[in-house]
Amino acid sequence: MIDDPTLPKRRVKVDLADLASAFDEAVSEAQQYLDLDSGQVVLVTEEINGNLRGIQWEAIEPILE
Repeated sequence: MIDDPTLPKRRVKVDLADLASAFDEAVSEAQQYLDLDSGQVVLVTEEINGNLRGIQWEAIEPILE
């Protein structure tokens, strides 16, 4: 967590039951993140993560050539 006093503070509504479930149901095949804009817990599977890495590579590959 970044504790930077120059950054604005904001409030986010979070469903504590969803957050508790994210901790209780942690699995190695997926990761869960708290979306700081919506307050929702977002599940990212290995498949989605792999697809995102592929998209990122496609975006930076021309820059590296």
